[in-house]
This record gives sequence, C-alpha cells and structure tokens, in this order.
Amino acid sequence: MGVKVREKVKGSGEWWIYIDHQGKRKAKKVGRDKRVALEAAQKIEASLILGRLHLLEKKEPTISFKEYADQWLEGYVKTALKASTYRGYKSIVDKHLKPQFGKKGLHEITRVEIKQFLFKKIKSDRNPDGLTLGRVKRIKAALSGLFTQAIEDELVKTNPASRLDKILNAKDQILGKEISPYKPDELEIYLTTCEKQFAWYYPFFLTLSRTGMRLGEGLGLRWSDIDFRNGIIEIKRGLVEGNLTTPKYGKTRIVQMTPHLSSVLNKLRTQRKEHKLKYGWSKLPEWVFVNEVGEPLDPGNLRGRVHYKLCEKAELRRIRIHDLRHTYATIL
Repeated sequence: MGVKVREKVKGSGEWWIYIDHQGKRKAKKVGRDKRVALEAAQKIEASLILGRLHLLEKKEPTISFKEYADQWLEGYVKTALKASTYRGYKSIVDKHLKPQFGKKGLHEITRVEIKQFLFKKIKSDRNPDGLTLGRVKRIKAALSGLFTQAIEDELVKTNPASRLDKILNAKDQILGKEISPYKPDELEIYLTTCEKQFAWYYPFFLTLSRTGMRLGEGLGLRWSDIDFRNGIIEIKRGLVEGNLTTPKYGKTRIVQMTPHLSSVLNKLRTQRKEHKLKYGWSKLPEWVFVNEVGEPLDPGNLRGRVHYKLCEKAELRRIRIHDLRHTYATIL
C-alpha cells in the first residue's frame, strides 16, 4: 500500500495524489497547494489502513432483472436478432424468467440459483409436468444471452448462466421426447385427411412433408423459386411475422420435388388464375401459399385452426408443424 504526492509534470506546480492499494492504482489531482495535497494524502492513507475508503472500489450498478430484461428484449434482441428469436425470447422471459428472477437485482443472481432453477424445470419421472430438455436449454440460452449483454453494458462482471450445457445433459434426464415425428403410415393418414377435410391447405402441408421445409420457409416460398422442369425448389428466404428473413444459417438450399408434389404444385399454379377471378384479386400473388384474400398464410391460424384440428380429425397424436420436418428426415 502506498500514497504519494508529487507533480505529474515536474515543475508544473500542479500536485497529484497517487494511490497504490491492493494491486489497484488511482491518481487524483489536488491543485497547486502542496500542503493541502500532503494533508489529503495523510487522511487517505489513514482511511485505507482502517478499511473505510471506497475510493478504489467500483460499486455494482443496481438494476432489477425485470428492468434489464425489458431493455435487453426491446433493445439488443429486437434490433440485432430475427423476429422469431425475439418472439421466442420474449415468451421465455415473460413465462419463466421474470416470475423467478424479476424482483432481484441483476448482480444478485448466482450460478447456483440458476442451476437449481433449470433443474426444477426439466421433465422427469419426479416432475412429469416439467419441460423437455430442449425447452430448458432454450431458457438457459436466453438467460446466458441476457447476461452476456449485461457484461457488455458493464452491469455485471460475470455470466452465471454460461457453460451449463454439460450439466443439462446429465444422463438421468429424459432426452428426445421433444421431437415427435410421424411414422410413414401416420403421415399418409395425416395427408389424406388434409386433402379431404382441408383441401386449401393440402399443397402447403404436402410441401412441408415432402421437402423438410421449415414453417417460415414454406410461408416465404415464391413461384419463382420453383423449377418445374428440373423438379427442384430453391429455398431462399423465410417469412416470420410478416418479415422476410434469411434461411437458417444464412444459406439458400435446393430440395428435390417428388413427382406427386410437382404435380400438385403445378395444378395449384393453374388454380390460382381461377382464384384471382373468384376472389377478386387485383393480381396473381407472388407467394405460393396464400389465403382467400391473396396474402401469405398466417402461422397462428395454420396451427390452431388447421393443423391441430387436422390431427384430431385424423385421430392422430398432436405433433408440432415443425415435426413434419423431422418426419421427412426419418422417412428419407
């Protein structure tokens, strides 16, 4: 420990106090009176000895988790990430994180608390109403992303949610239940029921099932993306909450059409001219899959009013629309 008084520039007549305490250093200008500087240095040294001086200590900013979570969502997440990511993170923050950590100071949340919180969320024999491991990992990813940004904002020094994946992959956890693809015979029942009961949407669900497209990629498909001569579709974009996005991982890809899918989509292209006259569209839509006013299909309506009802009418277990992609992968 040391407290010294000297001129920063020799001969300048401006006196500075230099403090070296517990490996930290700080300099403070006093003025042109050396006597005042010496007296101040003595008081500082005495305070350091007594442990009462916090001159070198940087206090943690006080902000609640709830307050910072809102700033993080509406700032970084909304501007830097995709709309689908914002929607997913907001749901996680509102449903899971705020109820648990909302009132606590951001800097008060510990790694132990987070581990206990995540463990209690995981579905198991003892917790049958819990969440799948995949869902818990997404909660952990949101929490870790929030603290990473808080470090950038100099609100906390460490990320208590980092490097928890190995712990979440404990062998006694139930894995793989989140993905629930149909078997080939179940898929045929699903598509047959769709063609009979929800004919307008049959080409859409057939396309997802036979190409492995994601929901947003199907909604963002344009006629110009389909090459009927060569039997291929180029996936160039997604449509999420009305916003165009790049495909996952930022790369376009090409998928092959089955002859049946090519035939169904070719027939749909012809039918669109009839739809234009029937529904009074001003022009033919550029999108392949549209509603009766010629606009892209709404994902919420697809899930609630079509897909889930379709599962029920087909007397099949309810799966997510995304599981049609996994069904394609298992049958391929």
